[in-house]
Amino acid sequence: LAEYAPLDFLRQAELKHGRVAMLAWVGWLAPEVTGILPAGDITSAHAWDALAQCDPQGWFQIVGLCGIIEASQWRHESSKTTPFWDPAGVAPKDEKEMARMQLKELKNGRAAMIGIAAAAAAHYIPGSVPGFPFPY
Repeated sequence: LAEYAPLDFLRQAELKHGRVAMLAWVGWLAPEVTGILPAGDITSAHAWDALAQCDPQGWFQIVGLCGIIEASQWRHESSKTTPFWDPAGVAPKDEKEMARMQLKELKNGRAAMIGIAAAAAAHYIPGSVPGFPFPY
């Protein structure tokens, strides 16, 4: 695959997909455990069913927010400052420590991608993933 795209680009894509998967995993697990907030049309605590019940205006807002984040990140990458977003100031200043933290993020993102894929498989193919749904 690296012969078709630069390795840095592929690494950034993997990091971005990992971050999305980490958010997706939390978004899938939280309503399953805590229930749902009053949200009008959405009546299911199950993430996949709630996605299908989401109003088109809600999807427009979600896609619009993703576009704003992507545009902001593109603007940030052209300025070559690091990090993109660190409101708590926890990003290490040392290059070696920053590389170590990025590797942790990459590994956690990979685990989250596998986790959310397992959740989707368990929903659409019942019994395909041992331990799903969680017996809490």
